[in-house]
Amino acid sequence: MPASNNNRIYYAIQQVGLKSDSDANFTEVHGAQSVGITTNFNLEQVFELGQLSIYENIEQIPDVEVTLNKVLDGYPLAYTLATKDATTPTLAARSKPKCQFALAIFDDTLESATGNPDSVVQCSGMYVGSVSYNFPLDDNFSEDLTLVGNDKVWLNDPKPTNTNLPTPSFAGAFTTLDSPT
Repeated sequence: MPASNNNRIYYAIQQVGLKSDSDANFTEVHGAQSVGITTNFNLEQVFELGQLSIYENIEQIPDVEVTLNKVLDGYPLAYTLATKDATTPTLAARSKPKCQFALAIFDDTLESATGNPDSVVQCSGMYVGSVSYNFPLDDNFSEDLTLVGNDKVWLNDPKPTNTNLPTPSFAGAFTTLDSPT
């Protein structure tokens, strides 16, 4: 058998941040356990009389969904970080403000998220889609937050195709090992 190069992809150090549109910088989400980002590209198919194949695929606005799971550890909830611009602390008022989400990926040789990240994915114009809290008897209490929007961009990509992208304002915030409050 031929020898194969086993190049694994390993993202050991990641950091999640949220900010409202009125904030200058991202606030790191302490206790984040997992993050998922899904992008759906909606296509409208156009057909032409006289042929069976698709005449054109028209790309509509993409749908971006971010799911975040956070352990309840005494730090601010992801829901409150995402809805800081709410005029009142009611559910109705917290459904309107938009926020920005960032996921920073750091070098896999680091032990904490410190300094400048290798790459950042940033989503803007995000609304809270859903929030739920879990209080199991035999596990950690946790928060599940879903953000929905239409804008996602990768910054600090080592193979940039657009050099006019802004640099991320989300540097590493964990200079030592983090612990609950």
